Amino acid sequence: NKDYQPSKETIHHVDSVLKLLTALTKDDRFMEAQKHDLSDGEVNKMCEVLDRVEQRGIAKGILKGRKEERSIRDLKDMERIRILLQKDFSVTELLELNYTKEQIEEAQKSIQTQ
Repeated sequence: NKDYQPSKETIHHVDSVLKLLTALTKDDRFMEAQKHDLSDGEVNKMCEVLDRVEQRGIAKGILKGRKEERSIRDLKDMERIRILLQKDFSVTELLELNYTKEQIEEAQKSIQTQ
């Protein structure tokens, strides 16, 4: 709700509030937030709790995106190496193109299993 104005009251028992929310919702993420995001003890308002949880979620999403991007790049590299091997490029030539020995070996195995 864009019109929501958070209370100016300070939460004195953040731990208890999060335990209550966990019990009421049967959602352990409130306790996870306490372990990961609130260990410094400097939280005064619930919106601060949510901001920290949101930031952690954003960071996880960025990491996941990077891993997926790396996976796609690895698959494209593997396909390129296979094509080059099938065009009789030598391992030395592929190494000179900055492919790793492991990548080349994996591509060679995938060609043999086709």
